[in-house]
Amino acid sequence: GSSLFSPSTSMDEKNTRPHLVWSQVVPHHHDEAPPLDKYVGTLSGITFSDNYQKLLGVGDQGDLFFFNMEEESLKPTAVVALQPLPGEEAPDTESITARCTANETLVCPQASLLLWVGAEKRTNTTSGIFEYSLEGTMINRNPIPEKLFELTSTDNANQQVNLGFEAMAVSPDQKFILFITEGAVLPDKDIDSTIRRLVVYKLESSDTYVYRYNTRVDKSGISELACLSKDCSLFAMIERAYYDELDKNDVRVYRFSSDTSSPLKFNLNSTTLQARDVTKWVHNRTEYLEPLFGRSFVNINSFGSLRDNYEGMCLNFDKNHLLLVTDNNDNVEQRTIFASFELDSLNLPLLSLWMFFVGVLLLLFIVRPLCVKVEVKEEEEVNRTSFLPDDDEV
Repeated sequence: GSSLFSPSTSMDEKNTRPHLVWSQVVPHHHDEAPPLDKYVGTLSGITFSDNYQKLLGVGDQGDLFFFNMEEESLKPTAVVALQPLPGEEAPDTESITARCTANETLVCPQASLLLWVGAEKRTNTTSGIFEYSLEGTMINRNPIPEKLFELTSTDNANQQVNLGFEAMAVSPDQKFILFITEGAVLPDKDIDSTIRRLVVYKLESSDTYVYRYNTRVDKSGISELACLSKDCSLFAMIERAYYDELDKNDVRVYRFSSDTSSPLKFNLNSTTLQARDVTKWVHNRTEYLEPLFGRSFVNINSFGSLRDNYEGMCLNFDKNHLLLVTDNNDNVEQRTIFASFELDSLNLPLLSLWMFFVGVLLLLFIVRPLCVKVEVKEEEEVNRTSFLPDDDEV
């Protein structure tokens, strides 16, 4: 693979946001037919299991990809076809998470690693969350209640109607699964077409909580979720929209934080809100759902790859790196790009820190103090953050 971006060198960027550590373009089959272990097909979702030590990915054609992670690169090693439902075509797989069912172990036995894969509906496929083995064998269909999916369904079998499985994450402590609708579900469209619904499902007790999230524009889709902490009390989300007139994608990554002592109560602007029960999801309209707000997190648009469609994201806990990937959509003009961002970005050398504190002491005790008015500009909320031109410029 080849490097696409140069790592960020701005200290302001390093101190306030994740910064790019490495990037890699992985060829796909349009690129002069490279060997199988050198390329991937479509890639919509990725996951990294810290006790399995491999990166796993799924694509629109029902393929399961395996990658070896190296210091600042990765390598495709194998591909497995996921088993479809009887009488159906290959599933349109969009998201993936990994769960280790063994007791606490440093390395998860292969037989104990279960994959939860989210699939969208096509003409001859069924939508849902499916449980697979690493060999691609389907073990279970919809391991969480199907009533959560009612609002993302319709009787029109010719529509790609499911919007709930493009983005999904399981907390590393194996207690919660999160997923969010890519677009507005049917009952919400008449109210506000920017509405998306986030579901937090507790695996042991089946407690379910639903939140309302509003995208910046109605054409924005949510393509991925990633847990940033062991209990998923901190998580990230990709929101992207394609602008025909600019021939580019507006890609934004937002961060959401919650109360770590109670992962189902999210702290928004110092206010703790209890999510509504799942009955609000099925029976009540959107205004009964608690709102969810995010903060701008990673500026993807600054890297100049705006024609590429970021669809996958996960956290490598070993390195504390957030890994993003684009989907080539089986299109010769689009690429598979991996980009790795370091979350612990404040890593100044000790000498630099020592010199900094010496400088502070000199200013305090030798130079006459000056009264300086410092304006602290807080991070803008999600709907006020813009990395592309404003709407009136688009």
